[in-house]
Amino acid sequence: MMKSTIASRIGALAVIVIGILFVVLAPAGEAVSSYRQLGAVVMVIGIYWLLRQRRNVVDSEQDGEFVRQQLHWYQSPVVWMPVIVIILIILIQLWR
Repeated sequence: MMKSTIASRIGALAVIVIGILFVVLAPAGEAVSSYRQLGAVVMVIGIYWLLRQRRNVVDSEQDGEFVRQQLHWYQSPVVWMPVIVIILIILIQLWR
């Protein structure tokens, strides 16, 4: 049940993205308006499909209280961002 719900939502989002791509990236020529209209229709169908899906109602009594776990020092983005930047700088210098 959970996998089909996730797949259905991903499918609806994919239809919305395809519609947006048709609207934005219509090829040049005489048929531009028809591509944009088709994209708008596909996007509306995807939005309707996404909104029509059931949402799981979470019962707060069953789940208990949410406890946020503390990050370790090596899980922090403050540590990894400079490391990634330094590695990229070294790779760029070696590439030249």
